[in-house]
Amino acid sequence: MERKLNSIWKKQLLCCVAVFFAGLLAGYLLHNGVPVILGGAVLCVSAVAAERGLRCPSCGESVFKQAMERTSEGGFACPKCKKRMEWR
Repeated sequence: MERKLNSIWKKQLLCCVAVFFAGLLAGYLLHNGVPVILGGAVLCVSAVAAERGLRCPSCGESVFKQAMERTSEGGFACPKCKKRMEWR
């Protein structure tokens, strides 16, 4: 039986990566480290939130690593209980 995972976590993390790179560019252009530090902080908080939110519905194991892989678009299996999951 396949379980459904909310794809908002993956989209949210990818958006925060984009914010980090925008901060990196702004910091480079302005010769200021503050946008880079703020972008890095946003990225770290986002990654922690996504890691906590991406859990197997059956056993509660973190599936963050499997969910962020490029091959996860069609679904993937939990590393602990081997139940199949897909995005919704």
